[in-house]
Amino acid sequence: MLSTIVGMGIGAVATFFADPQGGPRRRAQARDQFIRASRQTRGALDATARDLANRRSELLDTVRGTLEHDAVKDFRVVKRVRAAIGPRRSRRNPLNWAPRAQALAAVGLAATGLCVARYARR
Repeated sequence: MLSTIVGMGIGAVATFFADPQGGPRRRAQARDQFIRASRQTRGALDATARDLANRRSELLDTVRGTLEHDAVKDFRVVKRVRAAIGPRRSRRNPLNWAPRAQALAAVGLAATGLCVARYARR
């Protein structure tokens, strides 16, 4: 049953393209559509390859930055956090956190800032 349906489909396609009046136009359209699809596929593959290469380099830069130990003094980290929060909020409503919690928040903010700065440089 399946072979009969496949055979009928192949015969219909052959008749469709072998038609003496409309066959050359149909074959040209099919060829043009195939060429267009192959160009689009090639373009999509190129874009995907570039995207993966960029993501790989960003990941490697992030890992390298994480492995490099840049010791920052605590007071500088606190200054960076206060600068990021803004002068009004840091004066009117200072953070009443424990020093350890402030340091952890500052380190997280500094790491986020470094990642954003590296991303912005590109």
